[in-house]
Amino acid sequence: MSGDSNARSRGAPSGRLEPGPDRSRDSSPDRRMRILLWAEMFWPQMGGGSQFSTELARVMQKRGHELLVVTRQDDLLLPSEECLGTIPVHRFPFHQALSGGDIGRISEIRQQVAELKATFAADVIHTTSFGASMFFQLATRDISQSPLLVSLLGEGSSESAAADSVLHRTLEAADWVTAPSHAALADTRRWVPGCSSRSSVIRSGMQRPAAEPKPFPKGDPRLLCLGRLDRVKGFDLAVSALPVILEKYPSARLVIAGDGPERGPLKKQAGRLGISRFVEFMGWVSLGDVPEVVSSASIVIMPSRADAFPLVGLQAGFMARPTVATFVGGIPELIVHGETGWLVEPGSPAALARGVERLLGDPAMMHRIGQAALRRCSDVFGFDRIVDEVENLYVQIVSTRQPGVQEKHSAD
Repeated sequence: MSGDSNARSRGAPSGRLEPGPDRSRDSSPDRRMRILLWAEMFWPQMGGGSQFSTELARVMQKRGHELLVVTRQDDLLLPSEECLGTIPVHRFPFHQALSGGDIGRISEIRQQVAELKATFAADVIHTTSFGASMFFQLATRDISQSPLLVSLLGEGSSESAAADSVLHRTLEAADWVTAPSHAALADTRRWVPGCSSRSSVIRSGMQRPAAEPKPFPKGDPRLLCLGRLDRVKGFDLAVSALPVILEKYPSARLVIAGDGPERGPLKKQAGRLGISRFVEFMGWVSLGDVPEVVSSASIVIMPSRADAFPLVGLQAGFMARPTVATFVGGIPELIVHGETGWLVEPGSPAALARGVERLLGDPAMMHRIGQAALRRCSDVFGFDRIVDEVENLYVQIVSTRQPGVQEKHSAD
């Protein structure tokens, strides 16, 4: 049964939301806020964007803020409304409506979102990640004068940020924009120069798992690719590198954990190379199971063709696992070559194979790099520090909005 019927009468799962009080003249900088978290990816979906948004919502609620989440409903088996703990989560089939070109359905969803925004009366709207749902965020921005914080978690390109694109219009409409790395911030400012004076870096991050790192697995080397199976992640390059690695380490295994559009092509590729029995497709992995999956690996491979700041690098570091990754985007800001991981040129299976062989050939270095990665993740990328920065931005952008002053972003 799809969630469409539920979507027609949206309220909080525990009862209909009551309109928020008029707090426009409450300028106390430490007041608790109503935060509308507009998350392109959210629990229980897998991926770095989902994990970041989910943990952010949980921590902000623990700090006393009131949260409401709007996210997309790609899987119609997921309910249109439910709670993450006591946080209301509202899912809408944004992508299906837009891709189907159903004007009536698009109008219906827009109205539902508008009613939700008007009822919740957020102090701030925070969008995390980017995708089709942003069309509906823009289409309903005249409903609420709430300031807008846009956090890009790694998506975007010069083409997607073209002047008439939804991404460009979203960045132009934002009161503040954050990017997860200096490399991503430079790209964003180049695409949309108008946001240069109202943008900054806030790292993506994650809570340190409760599970402690385990010793390296004994016996056969286990190489892990973890994440959404998308071409940009470059998992096909890891598959291409495996035959070379097998020449020196014939008992090695490549584990691909995750799901996505490249699952079928990757399986066919392994078959063409005659290495199917050396490649394990684990499928979708819940966030709670990720530490165990990472701990079962000898090395985590991140062969990305482009990546602003992959959380897989943090997941590996917190489990004290060395990483072989490509020198692209924000990855060098996450991994220090030779100290907390091994960086190689992008797009080269041969370079990946050399990096893996370099680590497998020196177990002492693997251990040293893994421990250094654990320390760096704990010291530099602690999630509480990241949430502090986000919370400070909430206060900053809310406090700069003065009652009665005309908003700088008018409706289209």
